[in-house]
Amino acid sequence: MSATLLLAAGGGGDVTGAAMLRDALDDELPGPVYYASCSWDRIAVDPLPGPRAPTDFVGFERVAQLNFAVSEATASRPPTVSLLPSIAAQLGTRIFLLDAQCGTAGLHRQLSELTRVLDVTRVVVCDVGGDIIARGDEVTLASPLGDFMMLAATAFLDVEVTVAVGGLGLDGELTADKIREHHQVCGDDRPWVRLARLPLQRFGRFFEWHPSDCLRILREYEDRVAEEGVSFLTIRRVGEILELPVEGLAELRRSLSKMSHPQYVAPVWVIGRRSRG
Repeated sequence: MSATLLLAAGGGGDVTGAAMLRDALDDELPGPVYYASCSWDRIAVDPLPGPRAPTDFVGFERVAQLNFAVSEATASRPPTVSLLPSIAAQLGTRIFLLDAQCGTAGLHRQLSELTRVLDVTRVVVCDVGGDIIARGDEVTLASPLGDFMMLAATAFLDVEVTVAVGGLGLDGELTADKIREHHQVCGDDRPWVRLARLPLQRFGRFFEWHPSDCLRILREYEDRVAEEGVSFLTIRRVGEILELPVEGLAELRRSLSKMSHPQYVAPVWVIGRRSRG
């Protein structure tokens, strides 16, 4: 039976976005589903500038000539740090490691081999935030390189290629309005999929330890207001910071109420003590 390859455009966080998409579209993805991603973490996670190559890992599985599979048994070689093994463990699946150090042509060769070896007939490029459909000249755009490389690497593959964008503007680089504008340029007939009914117990734990641009925005705001002696934010204020619509605010409240993390005590978001010295 033919398989689907979910390709995380910008690295680890997009792998989780791809897994969410799989849950939402399970009936539309018959056959095996595989994940592929580069390893390109923020400087706060990886002290050395990325992206990471296969030689930066131990315990991976070699697949054919050009590809490698990361699992919970894989580890990054110090001093490099990669979150991909932890993501693979959290999702309970292998993640095929793409080597962005080889450039777009190298990524294309890896994908060509991977689709052939795994009998893939459909590739879905998954991006959380919307960088992948940017023009590249937006003043708020910060990290589109990985997304652009992945998209270019899918050109001329001998399989169907689809791009899926989730969480419009969630990474704080493009506004939702700007992404909708780009969506109209791509064609208004592109489908929208609502992911609101995902099993929170599966994906909620991921966001307790994996850094995200959404949390980065909150942390920056927390640092600023903590200097003024503020010790908590209401969930409504958190929604305003993230520019969530009314229905998004309600979903955020429900999501946090089901988490056990001590910082999320709905209806407030507790701010940890900061040193003001």
